[in-house]
Amino acid sequence: MSATPFGSVLFFASPAASGFVPQLAEWLKARRGARVVLVANTEQDRDFYQRRHPGLFAEIATIHSLYTSLLEPLDDETRWIDEAAALERRFGFRFTHLLMDDRHLGLGFSAGGTRYPETRWARLGTRAKAIRAFVLQLRFLEKLIVAHKTTLIVNPTKTAAVIARALAIPMRVFTNCTYRSYYTWAVNEFLEIEMLPAAFARASAAELTILDRQHDYYVRERTEMLNRFRFGTMVRLAAVDTLRYFYWVLRRYEKRLGRLPLEQIGIHYRVWSEFRALRRHRLWRASELENRRFVYFPLSVEPEITLTRESPEFCHQAYAVHAIAKELPPDTLLAVKEHVFTIGMRPKSFYRDLARIPNLVFVDPLEWGLDVIRRAAVVATVNGTSGFEAAVLGKPVLAFGVHSKYNILPHVRVVEGWRDMPAAIADVLAAADLPPEARSRDGRRFLNALVGVSVDCAGASFRAVLPETMLDQIAALLERSLLGEDRPAEAAAVASA
Repeated sequence: MSATPFGSVLFFASPAASGFVPQLAEWLKARRGARVVLVANTEQDRDFYQRRHPGLFAEIATIHSLYTSLLEPLDDETRWIDEAAALERRFGFRFTHLLMDDRHLGLGFSAGGTRYPETRWARLGTRAKAIRAFVLQLRFLEKLIVAHKTTLIVNPTKTAAVIARALAIPMRVFTNCTYRSYYTWAVNEFLEIEMLPAAFARASAAELTILDRQHDYYVRERTEMLNRFRFGTMVRLAAVDTLRYFYWVLRRYEKRLGRLPLEQIGIHYRVWSEFRALRRHRLWRASELENRRFVYFPLSVEPEITLTRESPEFCHQAYAVHAIAKELPPDTLLAVKEHVFTIGMRPKSFYRDLARIPNLVFVDPLEWGLDVIRRAAVVATVNGTSGFEAAVLGKPVLAFGVHSKYNILPHVRVVEGWRDMPAAIADVLAAADLPPEARSRDGRRFLNALVGVSVDCAGASFRAVLPETMLDQIAALLERSLLGEDRPAEAAAVASA
């Protein structure tokens, strides 16, 4: 890497960061002399950034071709498959992982989220057309990255991350730490935090921080989701989505091309009705699990990048539930809790089939996860926030995802394969029978380390302008992530640039 990674910075825009991304780009341009380029999703998005931030970006490109190409006839299927195979060899990846990462084209890899609203893109996205779409996007992004002599990519898509890794271009993702309102910089699309292991090694076990509540984002989103279980909210949201679609049609927005209005309206009904169907099952309260030995498996949202992007090696939750259940001793239950955000997305038979497992009980999805974690012997997860919370609290964790930030803790057991399951279950249950002091101490050290490589963004909206002091802290953390605390000469060169 050159003395400064801020020579030419490529940003990827998103609605959730429509204020933050231009603000950080302006900071890097003014303070570090960076040349900044933006990739937007649609022509409407490009026009938005051009109007709001004239002269800031050297170029604003769009990647809408990924979906518009799905609506076009396919010429020579063999040609696109051959080119995809060549790109796989050159960049060292699998095309199927690009599909998995996409909520429209990857539904076939979302075994527990098959009722996610279908789009026109999903219906027309045959294997060959999807391959063509990603070949076109890879071509486009590689050309853009090379043309601008890119030295850093911020908030990349999965496709851009594949290219960045192959070309040895650093990338950074600004991400929520799943603790209160703390955010940090991850080094790839798997949200791995490169600074964290060293910070953990030198961290104190003093109770500088405490995990006493669910993280702020979850609390906000949960409140909004609970409102969707009300009949009046269901009707209102269906009406709003209908009006929004016709507005897009009148304005000729590109995103109208993929929308199937009845699908989008139907999900509001399914959320409302499936919540009631789920509550017809026997649901356990956290208090009923007191003094019972159980492994807690909280289901993750599906489809969601927490599963498909961050854990492409394994993302099949129902398989994990079965594998755990069949290895549990007679005195141990498997407690499964649905994530409120996924209600309405599961196949109709999902809960009925799991309920047949004799040592499985369903936890009421309205129960707070921390209340269940505190009573559990072990917490099992693919890559969920509950695994982080359990690890911090000193609970043994059975983790199926290999990229989770909490995997560095000694009381986290990563499942490396199906043949590993009996030993893995035996290990975490045995650990649960040991005194918790050492685990609790490591959990405190881990949380202190995480906070030490993060920025508290309490009260901030990334759709708006951040306070200047907060932006300075975020930018300083970005530089620290890129240059490292053990490279003071390079850090000084950047600071004086």
